[in-house]
Amino acid sequence: MMDVTDQELDRFPETVVAGNAELSEARRSFADWLTALGVATGRIEDLLVVFSELVSNAVRETPDGAEPATVCAAADEAAVRLEVTNVVDDGHGGSIDHDWDLDDPLRSGGRGLVLVSAFVDDVDVDVTEDRLVLRCLASR
Repeated sequence: MMDVTDQELDRFPETVVAGNAELSEARRSFADWLTALGVATGRIEDLLVVFSELVSNAVRETPDGAEPATVCAAADEAAVRLEVTNVVDDGHGGSIDHDWDLDDPLRSGGRGLVLVSAFVDDVDVDVTEDRLVLRCLASR
């Protein structure tokens, strides 16, 4: 996956999102951050679709009583990198089991990633026993 360089990096701080109220506030903060970076209005709208899709899914999929989802981002002059993390272990040794084949239109679920893929340059899905980390890289 391409990466945002560490040179002249601007960061959107890690934000905890436990529910819809936090999602709404985090989305506003992300939009303000993108605006302050000088990202074009149309591109901000695209990135807000990506933000909303990934974070709302992370909030919905986090088991009750688990750590809330988190989101953070970084940017340089060329790109924005967005990272969303949530717990997927149900507390009983269960873990996430998904087919991440984004090219199969008949797959069950995962269509949000197809939508996200339309707005970004690269999507990376990292699944461990208890965490799902989604990383997107989008040109500015």
